[in-house]
Amino acid sequence: MRRKLVMIVAALVCGVLGTALLVNFVKGAESRALEGKQLVDVYVARSQIPSGTSVEEMIRLDLIGQTQVPAEVRPGSAIVSLDQIAGKVSATDIIAGEQLVLGRFIEVGEFDSRPSTVEVPNGMVEITIPTSADRVLGGLITPGERLMLIATFPPENYDENQTIVGGVPVTLPDAVTEVVAVPATTHVLMHKVLLTEVQVDTLPVARDETQVSGPPGPILSSSSSVVLTVALTPADAERLVYAMEFASLWFAAEDSDVPETGTAYQTRATVFDDTEPAVAQ
Repeated sequence: MRRKLVMIVAALVCGVLGTALLVNFVKGAESRALEGKQLVDVYVARSQIPSGTSVEEMIRLDLIGQTQVPAEVRPGSAIVSLDQIAGKVSATDIIAGEQLVLGRFIEVGEFDSRPSTVEVPNGMVEITIPTSADRVLGGLITPGERLMLIATFPPENYDENQTIVGGVPVTLPDAVTEVVAVPATTHVLMHKVLLTEVQVDTLPVARDETQVSGPPGPILSSSSSVVLTVALTPADAERLVYAMEFASLWFAAEDSDVPETGTAYQTRATVFDDTEPAVAQ
């Protein structure tokens, strides 16, 4: 019995020592990763923050706090002083660990006057698309609009090792397998996609004729991050996820009177009618 007790105590001691060694190793790895990097202060969400929460409420409930990150990972619009957002509310939900940026905060009046959430039609699901302002009309779109999604897939090679005999697929021997080259291809992926939500990391900046040439109006930097939420059928949601994984996407505003015909798959050969075959591939 005494021997068994000694073994149990020894196991517990080993466990504590092992945990301590692991914690020290992780801390050491973090220190080595940050060694030589310039660290800057940022504010982050300590827990989930619902949209419409005032900055004062966030402070009272200890929902936000300061930490340090390498300078290269701090966004240009990061909050460096709470005075920048005093009296404002969160424009969207803010997830735990997210760095606070100016575009996530708006005046109370702006929040109250925003259009209500777009109703999702029955049988559809919502899915988010991370993109940038230069790919989606500068980010100046609003929920309720309809979008055309255009996808560009990179070139691909695959083995053509099957044929159909009597309606049945038959695998060909290696000796007659052919490599098929598919060029980079661009085509409309979906028409009239319902936009239900838009999130940007920088709010539009109003301009006037005294600042820049051109008509007055809001502008966004092309480097601004934009997150779109759209409503799709489950089948189209699958297609969209595949395209997000393997293609690059562009978005166009599409009114109800825009025809959905007349487009075609585009490659170098179709964009440049006189392209030599070798260049077209």
